[in-house]
Amino acid sequence: ADNIQSVQFSSLQLMMEGIHPMSRLCAARGVAYDEISNSHRAIPFLRMALTIDARCIEALDYVVKRRLLDPEEERRWVASLNFCGNDIGGEEAMGISWLRDAYLARLRGGLGVTTLPPTLLGDGDDHPSEFDASPVQHEGMPTPSHLSLGSPDFVSVTGRKPSIDHSFSQTVDEAFRNLATKHHLGKSSDILSHAAIRAYGSHDLRSALAYCTAIDAYDPFCRTAGYVHVATLVGLGLKRRLFELAHRLVDADPKNSLAWFAVGSYYYLCHRYDLAQRHFSRSTRLDPSSAECWIGFGCSFAVCDESDQALASFRAAQNK
Repeated sequence: ADNIQSVQFSSLQLMMEGIHPMSRLCAARGVAYDEISNSHRAIPFLRMALTIDARCIEALDYVVKRRLLDPEEERRWVASLNFCGNDIGGEEAMGISWLRDAYLARLRGGLGVTTLPPTLLGDGDDHPSEFDASPVQHEGMPTPSHLSLGSPDFVSVTGRKPSIDHSFSQTVDEAFRNLATKHHLGKSSDILSHAAIRAYGSHDLRSALAYCTAIDAYDPFCRTAGYVHVATLVGLGLKRRLFELAHRLVDADPKNSLAWFAVGSYYYLCHRYDLAQRHFSRSTRLDPSSAECWIGFGCSFAVCDESDQALASFRAAQNK
């Protein structure tokens, strides 16, 4: 009994102490190296941050966002992490049994139809169902350039849908189900955001929109899937909803690049490409590291057959 109490006390103490200081330091050093365009030195430090403490989720988020590793390397990295700690109680005692599933939900390459329980998203025809959700067929959809405003991963370099690793896709599906049912995180704006990103990457625009709508209801200030929300409205041609979203974003934070990306996307959808270019340009000035803003800028040039400016914008996006 004394041993069990000591294990529980040390686990609780570990949780209260937070992330290991060396893990935080490694993550900060990795980000600093990447900021000076030295990704080769940044990657080992970011890897080390999670090796020291698997709870340093900022390191994984940064690597995935900056695409410092390819999808296969990301999978191997997460698979190698120790989520059990050194205590006898393991990951359950530390309260981080959900973390592996949360990490899997963030990874690229596991594209497919994410089906969270429909009760978490309320009622309505626009909400994906656990039983009848299916991807929107690629045939008859708008062109890739029309839909790639939200994510550089939407199409492959060939312009076709990215290939799906079905075994890994099933693993990610299971991770989302565990998060929603076992860990009761189905209403988490973070989990819903990654479900929306995954649905968008799989061309399932209606499910992506349903998740984004749920995020707005649960956490209106969550911007994790903000670019996907805007691009989904563009892809579905929902001008009025995009107009309302753009106004809300500008009113909330006029210095946020996402707000002016949304305004540019609205004019892009209305075929006012000169105004779209002006606002996309503003969004790239506010956040030069945003690949999504550069992609939108490039699309607004490409549709006007201004190939030189479009290629320059797409190259800038590729380097971000």
